[in-house]
Amino acid sequence: MKEVARDCRLLPDEWGLALVAGQYKYPLPQAIDRIYAVYYIDSDNTHNRLSYMAEDNYLASMDPTEVQSEPFYYSYPPYVPPVFEFYVSAPPVYDYVSASYVTTESIRTIIDSGASFGRTRSGKRIRPGCVVNNISDDSFGYVQYLDMTTAKTSGTATSGTTTDTLEDTGENFSTDDVEVGDIVCTPSTGEVLAYAFVIEVGTDSFRYADIEGEDANGERINRFADGDTYKVGKATEVRLWFGRPVPEGTRVAHAGWNHPGLRQGTSNIFAVSATKATITGTTFTNTTVTGSSTSGTEEDDIAIASGGSHALISGVDDNELTVDKWIGGLPSAAETVTVVEADQYSIEDRFATERQIWIGPPSEAAAEGDENILLSGYRKPRMPQEDDDPLEIPEHYEQPLIACSKWQVADLLGYITPAEVLSYENIYRQEVRKYGSDVDRPPSNRPISPWRNRRTAVRYGRRNQTPNGLTWDVDI
Repeated sequence: MKEVARDCRLLPDEWGLALVAGQYKYPLPQAIDRIYAVYYIDSDNTHNRLSYMAEDNYLASMDPTEVQSEPFYYSYPPYVPPVFEFYVSAPPVYDYVSASYVTTESIRTIIDSGASFGRTRSGKRIRPGCVVNNISDDSFGYVQYLDMTTAKTSGTATSGTTTDTLEDTGENFSTDDVEVGDIVCTPSTGEVLAYAFVIEVGTDSFRYADIEGEDANGERINRFADGDTYKVGKATEVRLWFGRPVPEGTRVAHAGWNHPGLRQGTSNIFAVSATKATITGTTFTNTTVTGSSTSGTEEDDIAIASGGSHALISGVDDNELTVDKWIGGLPSAAETVTVVEADQYSIEDRFATERQIWIGPPSEAAAEGDENILLSGYRKPRMPQEDDDPLEIPEHYEQPLIACSKWQVADLLGYITPAEVLSYENIYRQEVRKYGSDVDRPPSNRPISPWRNRRTAVRYGRRNQTPNGLTWDVDI
């Protein structure tokens, strides 16, 4: 289906995305099969077509991080590791972000009081071995485990604990405010040996999934058991490996796998400066904090509220700061705000599974709610899920679809000779060539009905009608 849809250009469509100031990497919508053209829509609603560059030329010819007033080039590389978008509940529209700022200085640890690393937009888990990028100093490390600054509750698993459920008859997890997206760690104190993700909350038990970690002997921990101590809460910390990730089943101390954690001889510190200003008597909106003197504050500093939420400062007045968004939620009135400089970070998966489009970073973001990049191309066909599901490809493409299927099956069987596979492919290519101009006219081997070719406002645009008004395969 995908081959036929691609070769016959059957499913044209458009997609939009919003540019972010200073960002040049964007995930492509999953439905896109091929891109035909990319347009930048300026403030006058003019559609300016961008020029395509192969990814190696794109990187060699320009600095992709260099800010410009509007983009001129784009590229889309092979599959790359996706950058996680983790939950931060930042009003009004930013529930997830791909980069944030540390709120406490620490060695080999991200501490972000506004983040919840157990919940991501894609649903994929942040696992051991994922890459942590310190954007501020261009260093990186690897996830060892997730942790929490403050547990919502802790205890000891009781006899009802199973391979996917943790029970503690002495707890009420609902009143403890345990929620989906929290993490559970074992043991309850000290270094975490394993962590899992809460997926359903009951009264004295909750279900978990995807436990990760190793015991003191380097053996993989599979599940929680009766008698294990635990703690559960919002994942606000990411601990890094002392060494690089080891292969599955290999002990941590395996020779040859030592690694400093971060490159270029850095000290593995995620840095936060001394306090530059303290603001009291505060009131907040989604993009401001008003209070006592803001003296000492500069743009691009970080405002951290005493409740844990924080924001990037974009404007400074005598008694008011303008910020981009409050990561962690809108602070409550009267929370104290401290102003600091802090390292920025992002977390990316260890596997290359995402298609991206690269667009030169603009100096300004799209207006809230607007999409200023238009992707024109072709979408993937909807694949049938059941035997009686209709195919998205129209019925008059039955012959090339059958020919393509024979070619693909012959290629996958393994015992068909290369010459025979090539023969099947040639048969498909010859068949599909008859349909190659369907975007402009009906297939050359299909009769045109002379009785139904009157072009009217009512009938023009039918499924089997061309721009000049001709129709084919239309029932009486």
